Amino acid sequence: MKKSISIFDSHDQAVKALHELQASGVNMSKVSLVGQAEVVDDHIHVKSNTALVAAPVAAGTVLGTTLGVLTGVGLFAIPGLGVLFGAGAIVGAMAGFQVGVLTGGFASILVDLGVKDDHDEYEQHLNEGRFLLFYDGSDEEIDQVERIIEGRHLGVTRH
Repeated sequence: MKKSISIFDSHDQAVKALHELQASGVNMSKVSLVGQAEVVDDHIHVKSNTALVAAPVAAGTVLGTTLGVLTGVGLFAIPGLGVLFGAGAIVGAMAGFQVGVLTGGFASILVDLGVKDDHDEYEQHLNEGRFLLFYDGSDEEIDQVERIIEGRHLGVTRH
């Protein structure tokens, strides 16, 4: 299995891509979405660089727009990065780590997920309010995903 990571400028753009993938028949159990978030007064605030500040979104709204496409949503505290919002297959991998604060940081998570390089670049994108869409699959499956979301993201890398 190989991994493709697409970078989206905002949560809205990433969710639109998820819906396009789903409508095209892509196996959504192989798709994950990660971005920064905060929890304030029982609401998830998804950070996006389009707003430049935390955009308040009720948990039901975030969960509804994402769970309709992906399974599993989680929040994970990462030292040096803050709270990450994760949805999809990646949540299961993250859940295997220590609950609460993860001691190894985001780079350790990426290594465990099979991403061997570009850790600092991905962390920088998250710090800037962007969202990472992960897809695990064969070269053919990744080609299909890239064709569907072509032009809607800032870049794609394969690992």
